[in-house]
Amino acid sequence: MLEKIPGTVLSFNSSAAENSYSLISPLLTVTKGLTLAQVTALTGLEPSTIQNWVKRGFVSSPINRQYTKSQFARIVNINMLRESLPIDSICSLLSYINGNLKDQSDDLIDDSELYHIYVDMLSEIDWVTVEE
Repeated sequence: MLEKIPGTVLSFNSSAAENSYSLISPLLTVTKGLTLAQVTALTGLEPSTIQNWVKRGFVSSPINRQYTKSQFARIVNINMLRESLPIDSICSLLSYINGNLKDQSDDLIDDSELYHIYVDMLSEIDWVTVEE
């Protein structure tokens, strides 16, 4: 069955992958960063949405117009969670875990590792369809 990697527009076959994070991780490891156009292509978000998140301090500013692995993971985390929580609640949750969202030096856990944990938790859920 084809599914989407959480927080992205990328499809994958769940029976062919250990977990969806393993499909994104190599992409982020081999590049020095992703451009805004690449981030929008991977997430399906509008450039203005990402720029707004940077402006509001939810994501730190890109370095040399490139988003790092952690910044991309933060964007994907927010994108994934906004289906179930308001943006301000998401940022409060992330701040609880990692302090100042603009300052990575106070992070308890890297955003890419946090994303990995989210994906693992989602993959362990036994989804049941409730019929009324």
